[in-house]
Amino acid sequence: MSIKNWLKAVRYQYLPASVIPAFTGIALAYRAGHFNAFYALLTVFGVALAHMSADLFNDYYDYVKGTDLLSKNRGLSGGSGVLVEGLLSPKEVKRAGYLLLGFAAVVGLYLTLLRGLPVLLLTLLGGVSIYLYTSVLQRVGLGELTLALERVATVAGSFYVQALFVTSATIFSGLSLGVLSIYMVYYAAFPDYDAD
Repeated sequence: MSIKNWLKAVRYQYLPASVIPAFTGIALAYRAGHFNAFYALLTVFGVALAHMSADLFNDYYDYVKGTDLLSKNRGLSGGSGVLVEGLLSPKEVKRAGYLLLGFAAVVGLYLTLLRGLPVLLLTLLGGVSIYLYTSVLQRVGLGELTLALERVATVAGSFYVQALFVTSATIFSGLSLGVLSIYMVYYAAFPDYDAD
């Protein structure tokens, strides 16, 4: 169990897909005259933890359902490969997914204490959508929609943590990043079409 295997498992190279929406919300708040570096760091850290958790759950559920065993491509698709290659056990990956999701929740709860109950709502919605994304929502055709809504929530939530309100610009920025995320997922999913 090496650090290299865990870095591969959390797919750190894809963190920008979630961190960029957080920075977008923070940048919009900064432009509107609201910025707190501590809140910004906590927000980005929590979003990164949540993203890594989602990737671990994605690997776990795709592996136990047999999807990753059928995928041949290891480029943009087919998960991290740590389970298929036997580098980590399914139990370890699932446990780490819960651990990172728990840490993300702690960050969300702390930000709730600092910035108010709307942060709690976003934290709960984010946690539920992360857990259900691969286990249920993706399998019934709602994965892409969920991903797009998560981007909207990330931009709006990051803005809210800074400013304590949300603007239409944050929603539209989140929607544009959500659509971009859908395109990225579609592009990466084509090689896995038969396996999925």
